[in-house]
Amino acid sequence: MVYLYHLLISQPINNAMIIVYNLLPVKDLGITIILLTVLIRLLLMPLSYKAARAQREIAKIQPKLKEVQKKFKDNREEQARQLMALYKEHQINPLTSIVPLLIQLPVLIALYQAFMILTKNAKSLELYSFVTLPAHINIFFLNLVNLAKPSLSLALLAGFLQFVFSKMMMIKNTKKKDGQKTKMGGLSGMMSSQMTYFMPFLTIFIALKLPASLPLYWATTTLFSIGEQWLVRRNKPVSRPSLKDKLKDDKPSTP
Repeated sequence: MVYLYHLLISQPINNAMIIVYNLLPVKDLGITIILLTVLIRLLLMPLSYKAARAQREIAKIQPKLKEVQKKFKDNREEQARQLMALYKEHQINPLTSIVPLLIQLPVLIALYQAFMILTKNAKSLELYSFVTLPAHINIFFLNLVNLAKPSLSLALLAGFLQFVFSKMMMIKNTKKKDGQKTKMGGLSGMMSSQMTYFMPFLTIFIALKLPASLPLYWATTTLFSIGEQWLVRRNKPVSRPSLKDKLKDDKPSTP
């Protein structure tokens, strides 16, 4: 498995990084990181976009899911059956939100590892015969930030973008009361709110401990995710009537 991971994922990404760097008219490792990250995310976008849409649809029926879980908490078999019926009613496949993310993860890890190797020991990269390692690699981003050392500015940028993304992903459960919407409380809402503010600080803390290539990559991929979420929200799928609604509409009206 380790050999296949290296052969099919890690090595191609390492070579792609050097190719992008060699093709740039201005030799800049930071620009290479941004371009390669965007390129990989674009290639993975059909999977990640599908997963994002599925997650959003699941979030919409979250109150119903919790209601089923609470109602059948002592009967796991019936709970599972009712949950699957609920997914089927709303035409949602829960695996759609998980499988694409699992496929993306090894690629994104290999991408991060490639950046780390290049800033520390580029000669250790295993390149193809047609790929030439540059004699010198400019590890400064825009001639300002040394990507081999921690950077406060990039760490803060990564943390800020993580906060924006977390706010977009935060589920706001609401209920109507006297014609107005009021926010529902609960443990899940409180945890979601806390994670929204905790994750940016965690991002900054980790970024300050590692070379600046990490927060630059982190900021780029998070910014891409923000744009992807915006597309998911903008391109709302056409709502289809549920099975209950269809049966209700088919009932003959009483004179």
